[in-house]
Amino acid sequence: MPPRRATQPSPGIGEIPSIPPRGPNETAYAYRARRTMALFGQTPYERRISLARQRGIGVTAARGHQTAGGETESQRRNRLSVEQFGLTVSQRRRTELTQWLTDHDYTPENTNMTWTQLIRLAARLRYMYGGAGTVSPEMIADAVDLENDNVLESGWAFERLWQKYDDMVAYREYRDPLPGRGNWIGEYLQVGVFIPSLAPQWWYYH
Repeated sequence: MPPRRATQPSPGIGEIPSIPPRGPNETAYAYRARRTMALFGQTPYERRISLARQRGIGVTAARGHQTAGGETESQRRNRLSVEQFGLTVSQRRRTELTQWLTDHDYTPENTNMTWTQLIRLAARLRYMYGGAGTVSPEMIADAVDLENDNVLESGWAFERLWQKYDDMVAYREYRDPLPGRGNWIGEYLQVGVFIPSLAPQWWYYH
């Protein structure tokens, strides 16, 4: 299952918000908060409560507090998951993602990334997989080698994949090409073209 998408319809062409790419000194949390506010007019917390209500979950449970039944919503879901599958929700999710990574050759041996990094990227890699913009395991390994040779800064491959997913979601789900176009102009045309081993797929956002 790909990462959760917005439950409301994408905005129309005339309603597209302008969301500048993540700034060099902007934390991931601050960027997500700014993006959520621009897209939905809500803070991440407000959106969490709103989505919980749509699923019939009360505010107390959505906040992670114990309900009248004596357990939090997370505890309830884990209990039901263990009863049915023998694994907690997070264990099932990790198993599912690890299997997808392995089936598609995104392993530490093929990418030079750790399992921890790959698990964090797994849902994003799966969403981006297929088509001309796919970043293959071999491409990731080459980029990590460039990091180790100090041609690229440490963590570049992970951050680029993380941002590439955000750019693709903005374009596909919200018809907003500005984040991806900004990274193409601001990074690929200034960095990628000077490092031939970095394929332009690293910046494809369609």
